[in-house]
Amino acid sequence: MKVLLRNLLFSGLAVIGTAQAAIAPSYGVTDLGNFFATGVNDSGWVTGYDGRALLWQPGTGVTVLATTPGASPRANAINNLGEVAGFAWSATHGAYRAVLWQPGGSMIDLGDLPNGGNSSRAYAINHSGLVAGQASGQFISHPGYGNQSFVHAASFTTAGGALDLEPPADATQNSVARGINETGTIVGERQTADGARAVVWGSDGATINLGAAWGMGGIGANSNSFAHDINNAGLVALQLPLGGGEFTAAVWNAMTGFTPIDRLPGASTATANALNDDGVVVGTAGVFGVSGTKAFAWSVDDGLVDLTLQLDPVLGAGWSILDATGISENGYIVGRAYSTTLGYRAVLLAPVPEPANLLLMAVGLAVVLARTTRRRLTK
Repeated sequence: MKVLLRNLLFSGLAVIGTAQAAIAPSYGVTDLGNFFATGVNDSGWVTGYDGRALLWQPGTGVTVLATTPGASPRANAINNLGEVAGFAWSATHGAYRAVLWQPGGSMIDLGDLPNGGNSSRAYAINHSGLVAGQASGQFISHPGYGNQSFVHAASFTTAGGALDLEPPADATQNSVARGINETGTIVGERQTADGARAVVWGSDGATINLGAAWGMGGIGANSNSFAHDINNAGLVALQLPLGGGEFTAAVWNAMTGFTPIDRLPGASTATANALNDDGVVVGTAGVFGVSGTKAFAWSVDDGLVDLTLQLDPVLGAGWSILDATGISENGYIVGRAYSTTLGYRAVLLAPVPEPANLLLMAVGLAVVLARTTRRRLTK
């Protein structure tokens, strides 16, 4: 029966996901293998890494996109066209390069910034194929940094290469872009004299320092803020400081400002890792100074939930969800989990249909099979 339920679940992925507009009442768990999952698209294709750049597909399993002895390439994000963004080692440049893997396996080097540095990395991609990440370059006679090198947040296209997102006046030495939406608005963090600060880079070139807007003061790790993702409504997924080494997951948009998501019971830290256009946020909560984490989901309507407690009692039996790192527009969630029989694994969580809908699906499938069998017997 468990196998039948899982088959039914995956045969109806697109329909179920499209109908799921918020946190699902329950999820089934699919074991993807012993790697770290990073992103997922509406077809249930999952990116990840284990010292190699990986792509997992339903019915196919794991495909190795890149492997280099002594290096650790990564596949970090995937869009609905099946394009994968990440980075791979280049022997020619002696550095990691931002790359785009196209359906079919071909790999495109997305380049870097001019004037120094050969390295770049890609962390996010939108459905139009615009990529966000970081790339190295070098200041030339800068009043503050002279001719020092830098690693700046950047966007990439296959036609135009890398574009520096940092305005020259801001002149930070290091920043990184981690999320992008369909309008080309990008989020990430910028290193400042006071620590990391969450930033929004607008498609018009304007920037918003969300870390400074949030405040909390302080210098160093206890004041760090991070922006990990942005949806098409301009909602940003964040980690923000609370003081005393504690952090909260939060969201922000230009209309309503900051909305702290808070943390699961007993947790002192939380980060919002990803969100979709329905405003469902997924992330990770932990206890400061203690090993062990829990994955959560949050929405305005459903509030904050522990994803382990949302698992279907049959399809999720024996699993604890530790990290949630990506969510698709139709509600699939990927992350890291622990199984009482398998150990630590990458997992895909798929919304389980309501019992009545599942019964209808089973009945419908039985009718189709019966008709097919009858036709064969009468031939």
